[in-house]
Amino acid sequence: MKHKKDYPALFVGSNSRMSVSEAERLVRIVGSNAIGKHLYPHLLRHAKAVHLRQAGTSIENLRDFLGHKDVRTTLIYARIVPTELKKLPRTI
Repeated sequence: MKHKKDYPALFVGSNSRMSVSEAERLVRIVGSNAIGKHLYPHLLRHAKAVHLRQAGTSIENLRDFLGHKDVRTTLIYARIVPTELKKLPRTI
């Protein structure tokens, strides 16, 4: 598995990568100013997962996108409806 620093930074400060707390603060400020709502990084991640799933992304591809090891985590995270759960193999 690659180290975080092997990937391009999403948020960059004046001279280097932003710390996690700096990025969280930036997202909160932008959310508050732009849409007038409380916004935080995990909410963005969750919203992206839900939109991908609603667009038809498979559970396996969504799991890989999110970096989950266990597909059960993805099922919870992406708010899969009970009718879709019934379609999954029992061996999960």
